[in-house]
Order: sequence, then structure tokens, then C-alpha cells
Amino acid sequence: MASIYKLKSSMQTVSQIKRKQDAHSKIQMGGLIVKAGLDYLHPKESAILLGILVDAKQKLDSDDKYEYLDYYQKLGFKEFSK
Repeated sequence: MASIYKLKSSMQTVSQIKRKQDAHSKIQMGGLIVKAGLDYLHPKESAILLGILVDAKQKLDSDDKYEYLDYYQKLGFKEFSK
């Protein structure tokens, strides 16, 4: 019975760790929105932000993927250095 309790307890711990990691990742992504200066968008205008991200995703899925990766990376490093 004690081993079942330990297993259940460790499963909860793993689940809690995964939730914390997921929350941390989402907070970091939100921070990038702020860093990009797009935090002025009202939550009702979230379709604009989603459209920007979908457009970038489509470019990264294109034949010119590596050109866009290079461009976005340089742009990102420039913003991080501000």
C-alpha cells in the first residue's frame, strides 16, 4: 500500500513539474510579446497578433525557410541588445 502511495505521489510531482515548466514557458513567450512592443494590443485584438505569428510560420514553412530564419534571428538579436 505504501508503494502505491509513493507512486501516486511521484506522479503528482512529475505532473506539477510539467505544469510549472509549461507556465514558465508561457510567461517567457508573453515577455517576448512585450519586448517586441506588441503588448499595447487589447486582448480583443488578439487576432492581429495571431495573424502576425501565422504569417511568420507560413514563411518558415516555405522554400525560403533559411533566409527567413536568418532574418528573424538577426532581428531578434538586435532587439535583445537594446
